[in-house]
Amino acid sequence: MGKKKGCDKKTFFDSFQALSPAFKLRTRGIDETYFYDDTKIRVLSYEPLNNRDLLLLLSLLAFCKPNGVVGIPDGLRSKMNLKWEYESEGMTIRLSWRKLAEICGLSWNGQLKAQLHKSLFRLWGIGFHTLRADGKESAWHLLAYEANDDWVEISINPRLAQALNLQNPTVFRFVVYNLDIMKGLSKIGFFLLFYLSARLDEGGTKTFFLETIKNGLWQQEEISSELARKRTLSIRIAFKELANTGLWNFSEDTDTGRVFVTRKRREWAKAG
Repeated sequence: MGKKKGCDKKTFFDSFQALSPAFKLRTRGIDETYFYDDTKIRVLSYEPLNNRDLLLLLSLLAFCKPNGVVGIPDGLRSKMNLKWEYESEGMTIRLSWRKLAEICGLSWNGQLKAQLHKSLFRLWGIGFHTLRADGKESAWHLLAYEANDDWVEISINPRLAQALNLQNPTVFRFVVYNLDIMKGLSKIGFFLLFYLSARLDEGGTKTFFLETIKNGLWQQEEISSELARKRTLSIRIAFKELANTGLWNFSEDTDTGRVFVTRKRREWAKAG
């Protein structure tokens, strides 16, 4: 079993902390265990994700909120592998491959359908298992899908749909905020955006240690001093990428290794 970690004291699924193991620059799949209050959450996947996978996930969530139908068809329900307790119903969308590319902001070409199909498979491969102190369990895949040459039908799991349907707007605002700026980022900038967005609210300022950010972006492993230096340089380049969006500010104290990060507040009336 993977490493045990504590979580920020936010509503776990609404703050996307449940997905934070997926938002790392990995060479292998996910197997990490988190603890939130009296619940143990294990996150697993077959393969590491890339930035296109995460772009697809956020695009699906943004599209699903106004266009999704509540419910999961029986065929997709079995593929989602829902077990034990879950607290709400999922959401399903049906669209063409070209429309799927369009909502991701990608230009259509002959290879794109196969690439999107692979991304869907990797997202389906993310699984969750929760165990509460009272012994109650639940399990599910992140999503499930069925497809042919022309269209794809996708269902997102009940927990994520519950967050998206909104007792509060955290997940949807996270989605819209990041979709607006992510497409021009490098791979490391892309993952840094996810890491910081899950830990810092709009209008807030927070101090991070540079080493903590590196540990958050890459899986834990023994690396050479040269690779560590290259990773530090790449993070500093990513700081500049995010600062250039106009929505983030960074100030680094190289003597102490601290980074002071400000996430600017945006005008949500313009975000839809």
